[in-house]
Amino acid sequence: MSKITVYISSITLLLIYLYAAAPVCAGADTVLLKSGKKVEGTILEKTDEYVKIDSLGTPVYFERKFIDQIEESALSFPSVPTAAVHLNNAESYLRRGLLYAQEDDFMAAEEEFIKGLQLDPSDANMAGALNILQDVKNGLLPKEYALEVFSGAYYLACEDYRQAAAHLLKAYELRPYDMDVCYNLGVAYYSFGEYEKAAEYLDKEVRERPEDAQGHGLLGSAYYLLGRNDKAREHLGKAKQLLDEAGDSESAKEIEAILQTLQQSESVPES
Repeated sequence: MSKITVYISSITLLLIYLYAAAPVCAGADTVLLKSGKKVEGTILEKTDEYVKIDSLGTPVYFERKFIDQIEESALSFPSVPTAAVHLNNAESYLRRGLLYAQEDDFMAAEEEFIKGLQLDPSDANMAGALNILQDVKNGLLPKEYALEVFSGAYYLACEDYRQAAAHLLKAYELRPYDMDVCYNLGVAYYSFGEYEKAAEYLDKEVRERPEDAQGHGLLGSAYYLLGRNDKAREHLGKAKQLLDEAGDSESAKEIEAILQTLQQSESVPES
């Protein structure tokens, strides 16, 4: 089955957490989360629903409900009104298609996915969603399963990770051998702080698909947050190796920076 992974990459996820406690740069904006973590960078957008901040060159979104406080420097970008957000980009077609699909309106969903692919023919999520619709139509996938997958993907896109996990878990129970669902379950659990569960599903995924750099990266991140640094190094190192072999030098450099930060954090004596 084609993967629908509607989320930021594992590298970005780990950067958020590893650099959250980094020293504040001069003129930087700060987002203080209710969990106690700080993220420094440059605020790019603010709406009533979320804040987008560029942290170490990586744009990261945080929902308002998870934010405790925002401190802006004089160099901040102006807020972007909600009405200014583009509503006809490929991502919006994907989200609308997922909404229709999880409501069992596959015809309307297909139209949205096709429109999105016309805007961005390289969008793997859109192509994967169309493949799922086709497999249901051809009797290769049960409709009940497809509805749970679409619902999980829709809630991932909406950043409602608990709802996403609930639907993806139902899909997993129907087809426990589907490693795409296993991966997305790991993403969902990771995203609301259930790192033990995230590691459980991601570990299963990378055992079945040992060449998945994203899986190893996210699993390494989960282990880091669980304080299991040896396992974190193992999987982050594997992710870097796979990225190097794939020629993705930029992502490999980011992983290398994360590994260095991990090493530095271990060398700092506790106060």
